[in-house]
This record gives sequence, C-alpha cells and structure tokens, in this order.
Amino acid sequence: MLHEFYVTRKLAEPLQPEVARAQVEGMARLPLVLVDEAMILAAIERHRSMSFSFWDALILEAALRCGAKRLLTEDLQHGQKIEGLRVENPFLEVQEE
Repeated sequence: MLHEFYVTRKLAEPLQPEVARAQVEGMARLPLVLVDEAMILAAIERHRSMSFSFWDALILEAALRCGAKRLLTEDLQHGQKIEGLRVENPFLEVQEE
C-alpha cells in the first residue's frame, strides 16, 4: 500500500513530496503482495467477523499473506496479535516491553 504512505504521510511534520517519493522508491524494493480475489474475499470475511473496516482488513490480509511479523498502523489496537502478527502503532509512545 505504497500509495497510502505517499498520500497520508502522517507525521508531526509532513514529508515533502520529493522526500516521500524517495521513501516510496525505497519501500518498493520490498516484496510485493498483489491484491487478488482471494485476498479481497478474506478481507471481506475479516471485516464481517472482526468489525474492522474493509481497508484495514485488506491491509491485514496483505501483511499475513507475505508472512509479516509486525504491522505498523494507527488504526488497529496496539499490541493486538492476529494469527502471529503483532499490531504496533508507530505514533504511540510506549515503554519497552
């Protein structure tokens, strides 16, 4: 969801477009997970069963599909574990666990 990063750039001091573009280029070198029918259907089911927004459920499904261990998001509960994936809010100041 590189487009999400570029569009939002939610920081205390938003990134300048050229800086954000450079960061997107760097992240684009990471493994790519394509959204397909199976992922959309899984996201719909997770949206219904866990009361997540569809978009959050889709991001979660993509993270699970690529085998991620951490999902950085401010939209889900910090510290929550979903099928071995730990949700972390990068904007939350927390003490080391």
